[in-house]
Amino acid sequence: MTGANSDKDSSNTYYRPILFLTDNATNVDVEGITFLNSPCWTTFLVRTKDVSFDNVYIEAFSNNASALPKNTDGFDSLNVDGLTVTNTRVNVGDDCFSPKPNTTNIYVENLWCNGTHGVSMGSIGQYPGVKDYISNAYLKNITLLNGQNGARLKAWAGPTAGYGYIDNITYENVHIENTDAPIVLDQCYFNINETTCAAYPSNVNITNIKFINFTGSSSGKDGRVVADLTCSPGATCSEILLEDINLTSPNGTAEIVCNNIQGDIGVDCIS
Repeated sequence: MTGANSDKDSSNTYYRPILFLTDNATNVDVEGITFLNSPCWTTFLVRTKDVSFDNVYIEAFSNNASALPKNTDGFDSLNVDGLTVTNTRVNVGDDCFSPKPNTTNIYVENLWCNGTHGVSMGSIGQYPGVKDYISNAYLKNITLLNGQNGARLKAWAGPTAGYGYIDNITYENVHIENTDAPIVLDQCYFNINETTCAAYPSNVNITNIKFINFTGSSSGKDGRVVADLTCSPGATCSEILLEDINLTSPNGTAEIVCNNIQGDIGVDCIS
């Protein structure tokens, strides 16, 4: 179950070296462990039910500025029902926490992330004709420092993209410092150019998403924008709520961008 050096799902789409793997497992509890310098993803949970991590420390670092860690995600999952992460610190060069397709019933509390690509839902919808989903996630008391993204939802577009949904996700009590994109909804994921994304928009519906009590500051890399919620014109984006958002930018009055969202999001936003 552990110590695997590669991973592969049933559709032959995932091949990565990993430090900790579960596959076809049930009731897995991991406590008080350190994962150091994974070659790629740190943990990958596949076809697993009810897995929990508590008091875990994950770090992947390099003393060579030209060879920084890449794809060293803290937590990734595929076909998982019941994923819990509590009282955990992650210091890596990619996603801090990133459930992948068909993960549901997620609970995260007291998670600290430094230098990461954020606490993400996805990516999903990558493969043609394949339905992906992520649902029922509650994430609270999150700290995100010195990273690329904060709270992020990500889905693929393009001529070979699949379809699916992200539903019932709540981020609550999130503190962010020196982060390029504190809140982001990206349905043109992974360097798909704007022309291709417009011609072949994402077919992943984004519904019932809440961002509650966000504090701190962006890095200013995106100017005054502290939240960018750009939904695909090819999908439904509804019941998206921002509440108690107290994020600042070093470049002036903070701005929230929203596009193609049905209904009121709870705050003033610009297109």
